[in-house]
Amino acid sequence: MKDFVSKITFGFLMAQLVPGMIAVVAISLLFLDKEPAAIDLISTLTSGMKFWTSSTQQSILFVFLSTGAGMAIHGLNWTIIGFLESYAFRTATEERKKALGIENDEDELLSLRDNSWHIRPIYQQLLAGPLRLIFETILFIVTARNLNEVLMDENVDKIHKDKIAGFEFLQDFYLNFAQFYAHASYALTLLVICSGFYFICSAAPKMDLWIILGVYLLASYFFLIGRIQLSSLFKSEAKLKGS
Repeated sequence: MKDFVSKITFGFLMAQLVPGMIAVVAISLLFLDKEPAAIDLISTLTSGMKFWTSSTQQSILFVFLSTGAGMAIHGLNWTIIGFLESYAFRTATEERKKALGIENDEDELLSLRDNSWHIRPIYQQLLAGPLRLIFETILFIVTARNLNEVLMDENVDKIHKDKIAGFEFLQDFYLNFAQFYAHASYALTLLVICSGFYFICSAAPKMDLWIILGVYLLASYFFLIGRIQLSSLFKSEAKLKGS
């Protein structure tokens, strides 16, 4: 029962439903009427939430759309991580591979934490997180050639049965929060983009720029924390696998 409640709370509500709700509200921002009484960004977002909760039918539709959006973000996030591990290895120089102690094997993957972006200073990653997220998404769409370039190498089949309890602990400790941060960063980045379009296309007050900047920085923070959590999980799993 405890495991079920944990999975519902952290695996579904936090990691999928909440990011999905943010994404749906963000997209709604592009279609809402810009009423004089709700011309600023916060008032318009509030108006959007009132629209989705104005009736039982609207609320149910909102939950379904949010769940679908959350699942879409979940799939995109893990697909891009798999792509990055493959792409980073394929584009790494021989010197870089040698320094990391990996051989030139076509099936080799480069760990997420060794990605050229994530070895940059933290302040750079914190300032440009959403821009990096957008770049990674475009890079995946444009350069991924087949499924083999987005597949991830799972560790569970390489863990000794005596260490499965430790593996499950790592999953519980890192994975749910890592997914929440990662998925929320995608949803908040979408909110930044939609808010930007709203600001440009309406007579929104200049103060809204500070709100958009705040959401941008929050998205960047979540993106970085999510990658730190995932990298910690992958590193711990690798140690468990090799011990």
